[in-house]
Amino acid sequence: MKKRQVAMSITLAAALATVPVLSGCSGDHYGSISFAAQDTSYAVTSQGGSAVAYGNYVYFINGTRGYDDTDGKANVWDEVVKGALYRAEFNGEKYEDADGLTKFRPTLDADGLEFKYTDSTDYFDEPIKVVDVDKIAPKTIGTSGYGRGGIFIYDDYVYFASPNNQKNSVGTVQTTRTDFFMMPLSGGKPVKLYTTSEGVDTSAAAYAFYKYGDSVYLIANEGGNIISVRINTAKGKADDPVKFEVNATSVYFPVRDVYYNGISTDTPEDFIYFVRGVDEDKDKLKTGTVIEAMRPDGSEKFVVRATDGTDTIEAVRDGLLFFRTPVVTSSGSVTQIMYTNLHNQLMEYSPSYAAAHADDNGTAHISENFVTEISSSITSTYVFRPDKNSNDAYLIAATESALTLYSPNGSGRTLYSGKATPQFVQGNYLYFAGSSNDYYKVALWENMDDYKDGAKKFVATSAAAGISCDYAAGYFTYFAEVDQWASAYTYFYKADGVKIYDDETEDDKLPKGQFVGLRASADIPTEEQIKEAKGEE
Repeated sequence: MKKRQVAMSITLAAALATVPVLSGCSGDHYGSISFAAQDTSYAVTSQGGSAVAYGNYVYFINGTRGYDDTDGKANVWDEVVKGALYRAEFNGEKYEDADGLTKFRPTLDADGLEFKYTDSTDYFDEPIKVVDVDKIAPKTIGTSGYGRGGIFIYDDYVYFASPNNQKNSVGTVQTTRTDFFMMPLSGGKPVKLYTTSEGVDTSAAAYAFYKYGDSVYLIANEGGNIISVRINTAKGKADDPVKFEVNATSVYFPVRDVYYNGISTDTPEDFIYFVRGVDEDKDKLKTGTVIEAMRPDGSEKFVVRATDGTDTIEAVRDGLLFFRTPVVTSSGSVTQIMYTNLHNQLMEYSPSYAAAHADDNGTAHISENFVTEISSSITSTYVFRPDKNSNDAYLIAATESALTLYSPNGSGRTLYSGKATPQFVQGNYLYFAGSSNDYYKVALWENMDDYKDGAKKFVATSAAAGISCDYAAGYFTYFAEVDQWASAYTYFYKADGVKIYDDETEDDKLPKGQFVGLRASADIPTEEQIKEAKGEE
């Protein structure tokens, strides 16, 4: 058999196996975690996902084990390894970009790695390089039905959600409730900020953390009510939650990719959005829906649209609000995707936005524009604007047989033939998942050098529950099998740059991602399993 590199040495595995295990119980006792303090002068990138870059470190979810916890013992603080929050450090240098932001430039060392590592051996006694990682928050990160990953970093703290692991009065572990935490980036103990209400299933509910003014706010959808929790970082605690009883049928909490101390919070993505049914007296409509926007603290609230039809929010991205709306045409009723950047409404209803844009010349202050009609055959979409100074927006639509890019004039161009799911646009490329859970990358524009090459499969993986792929510090991150003993762990694939190929993929010549993380004890083979794999038994 071919020997496979396994990024966990026997020595490290043995050390992990000797870590004392806390008594499994319902609930948690939050002990202190030690690690080197983060330099907080950097800008944060890839905010809100499963991997977030902060200067010389990348914080990531260490694989995914799922979210089951029937006895309250699977999500106890300092016992969780797989699915917990870890970080890895880059080699490189600090620099200031053209906008004056402090950033970190990862650099390759002599062995072709950007990560700091330790030389070790694999289970077949072959030399390997094990990426060094730090344990940051040993809890299951995220919730079972909300696939963003949900790591947020503001200044001195990292914020995250985790399924509740306490039992109710009849002894059932309340995993459908959600706990929210902040963890200091200098080490120490976490602070539990809020737990969603009993009787409300929030396992698939949207949530986000926002910086507004001098405070960080937790925003959560709790059964159609929006919960806002102001976090007092100076005192290391949260204020009492405020419940906005808006009777939302759906919500959309935008996440800005970049954060740095002092960043302006006056874009459409700095507001939260929800859809509700009409109020006949207030909205002057008998039926239909209303889209509303407000600040994370509930201020500067205004109506975006009120219609007798059924509107839904498609996305808030690239400075635009995208929404679906029914339209009656000569051939019948159709659903269209439209977009607006809300500038005029924000100037009227948001004093802080108006002050920040007082000298704005009005470039790209579009009102409502048409993207395209949506047919029943479209299974998923991704809408975006490539240039924030442009009036043009694009739609990527997936069907069972193709992935199509629709231009502002309504014309479509096939990006990929086959079943696919768009993930995100990064730079001038679309990243998407194929039908076999392999990931692809395709050039979007016809004037790009690799446009004619079409979509290229660049990593092969297996499906992982809950969390999808991400992009951080120039790396595409995903979950995949490490070896026959460990699956659904985190891999980092350098999207551009030096490619390292695995001998076992030479037919397709797929570059190999780098396993970054730590194995849980259940995924460490026994001596007997290793001997069997070596053919010694």
